[in-house]
Amino acid sequence: MPSRKRFHLLLFALLVLFQPACRREPGPEPPDDEWPVATPESQGLNGSTLEYYSGRAGAGYYGQMHSLLVVRHGRLVHEAYFSGHDRERLHRVYSVTKTVTGVLVGMALARGWLASLDEKVLDFFPEYPQPAHMSEWKSALKVPHLLTMQSGLLWNEEEAPVDSPQNSLFGLYTAPDWYRHILDLPMTGPPGEAFRYNSGASVLLGGILRHAAGRPADEIAGAELFAPLGIRLIQWDEGSPGICNTGWGLWLRPRDMAKLGELLLRLGAWGELVIVPADWVREMLECHVELEFDFGYGYQTWMMPLEENPAVNRYGIKIAWGYGGQFIFVVPELDMVVASTAANFTDDGGAIDFIRGLLSAVTD
Repeated sequence: MPSRKRFHLLLFALLVLFQPACRREPGPEPPDDEWPVATPESQGLNGSTLEYYSGRAGAGYYGQMHSLLVVRHGRLVHEAYFSGHDRERLHRVYSVTKTVTGVLVGMALARGWLASLDEKVLDFFPEYPQPAHMSEWKSALKVPHLLTMQSGLLWNEEEAPVDSPQNSLFGLYTAPDWYRHILDLPMTGPPGEAFRYNSGASVLLGGILRHAAGRPADEIAGAELFAPLGIRLIQWDEGSPGICNTGWGLWLRPRDMAKLGELLLRLGAWGELVIVPADWVREMLECHVELEFDFGYGYQTWMMPLEENPAVNRYGIKIAWGYGGQFIFVVPELDMVVASTAANFTDDGGAIDFIRGLLSAVTD
């Protein structure tokens, strides 16, 4: 997996943990979250296998995990919490936020707030009429280039520790206006040419949503996505003043992470309610960029082979992936969702490895 997960923790904690929240929706606590609960065996899973891997998670074999939930055929079949965490505790999900932002872009298209993906990025930011380093490449930047991390913007989030001025996150954290800072960056190549993981691109998507819908992304998410899913405990971090952090600023409960996975598994439907168009979810979960280590990237979503042999169902596991071991795994072929949270900031502890063990529990 790309090295972006291995940040230098100390300054990251100082910069991130004390960001102000832009919105928290406490609301009434739902009694059962509308999750039907079932035994693993009734849903074609070996309960002993699930318990084995859950026990390993609790014992630290996959780093410091905080939760592990398994959903099969729409039913919650396993739920475990570790290290003092519990069902009601909000958890920072880091870049799982990006997948939520991708969902919101599709909803904006469906509702007509966003006319098409062919619109130019700069057109959504008229308050910055003359960004620095203007070029034909920057003028050609479109929404899909942000969705697929192929913006062409100069960005380094992987090779330098976050306390280094060479890390682009350091510059973003210290910028008085995040949107202006990102739009002012030089281009290193034409958009659409090369993958470069860029949290700033996801932040810009939040700005596009705000301009297109006339309200910030957290308000859109609360009313249009979370409320229909029955998700009432939510928190968003703020970036620079007035800018909601749509790159890594969302806090959710693990059960609600599982709901988002189920929404993607059902191609945007929650029961009889269609929240996101199915075609958009398919597009999000389609591989648009092939990467190293047999990983792929769609629209703000990762993917990996379903089998150890990448030739078999090469991108069968779709992943919302957050720094420190926050995961939503969606496995359409097995009709299965796995959600987990962790604090694997200095060492991932093989955090992604447990998914193969859990999938081995399938018996039908």
